[in-house]
Amino acid sequence: MLRVLIIDDDVGALFGYKSVLRESGYHVATAALGDDGVSAAQREQFDVVLCDHRLPDVSSLEVIRQIRAMCPTTAIILVSEWGNPSMILDAKDAGATTCTGKPSGGDELIRIVHEAVRLRDVGATTVRRPTGYAARRWADLIARGIQSPDDPRTVVTWCRAVGIARATLQNRCCAVDVTPKTSLDFLRLVRLSVRYAGEPWDLQYRLDIADLRTARALIQRAGFGADVKRIPELDLFLASQRLVSGDDLIDAVQSRLQSLVKRRA
Repeated sequence: MLRVLIIDDDVGALFGYKSVLRESGYHVATAALGDDGVSAAQREQFDVVLCDHRLPDVSSLEVIRQIRAMCPTTAIILVSEWGNPSMILDAKDAGATTCTGKPSGGDELIRIVHEAVRLRDVGATTVRRPTGYAARRWADLIARGIQSPDDPRTVVTWCRAVGIARATLQNRCCAVDVTPKTSLDFLRLVRLSVRYAGEPWDLQYRLDIADLRTARALIQRAGFGADVKRIPELDLFLASQRLVSGDDLIDAVQSRLQSLVKRRA
């Protein structure tokens, strides 16, 4: 049974989350103040902590920092309806496992909790991570594909756009444990985030996808539910997506795309 701590001063959200999680078989504890949440984490070991961004007594980042120091294996989720790239990066620096918007329903809440546990377990069990050099070479392929004037619809098209052999691209993807197909899906969605942030998720038009079911499946596989109506900004996309895991890969992509995003701003 997963043990979950919810920290939120919104009584409706607090008891709504609690009811959903208890009905799903979780052990749930609650705290309306940040200090109370830290005290609860001192008394009891939790698998997951959901911490609201706006707390009345102490910064949520400080709460995350203190809980992370005491509980290195706990999955910590920062929940906010006012998410922005700077806040997400600060939360990750403080020790948050992931950041998310307010869950739109019970199924979404359960998915968020499960995904946080998955990310925690991946971090705990992965022995070998790609080297910085391999991550940078892979991120370079992503960036060059994004700068292509046309959407690289296939791996072959991507290879042509960046001017390398297919075997070379496959080797670079293999070096970071991400398949060429997943790398391509990631590239195409990042390309949308760089070029069309704030616009609707119209993948059939933007990516020339034949049917709505395929478009929806790609969005869901990337980690975005039906409640996310618009293409997120780059930093928010990178922090929320599920196609590619590993801070080194995401950091390499962010570093490689930083100048590109500034030129387009």
